[in-house]
Amino acid sequence: RKALKDAPDIVRKFAKNIKYSFTEKYIFRFRSFGLLIGISILVYFFGWTKGLLTALIYFILYVGVFNSLINGLCHHKGYKNFKSEAAYNNRWVAWLTAGEGLHNNHHALPSRACLKMKNQFEFDPGWIFIRLLVFARLARIRTPV
Repeated sequence: RKALKDAPDIVRKFAKNIKYSFTEKYIFRFRSFGLLIGISILVYFFGWTKGLLTALIYFILYVGVFNSLINGLCHHKGYKNFKSEAAYNNRWVAWLTAGEGLHNNHHALPSRACLKMKNQFEFDPGWIFIRLLVFARLARIRTPV
């Protein structure tokens, strides 16, 4: 919502084909509700102690470690496939973050589902998961790879 208010042209450019599902329109539009559902699922499967501990560990790793690696290190060090972009690619960060370490590729083509590009040594673990979701008919790829 803030991005739409601050830069409506950018949001419309990159999100023009998005059609919201029922859950996106009526359930997940409330920020805390998705968090509550996620923690509830963890508590259901692992119990109160392990479920809450799992949620805490995920939060610490995601916010404190992986987000810093992606947005800190990948804007500072690595190699570039696209020289005009501000970010860099880091292969080991890509392995840790399901492909998000291929940040230069992401900046160049943000709507592309597979972040692997030219380099034969790049690997996008998130692409495997996306392909599994497509195979199970739980997702579809809108932008050609």
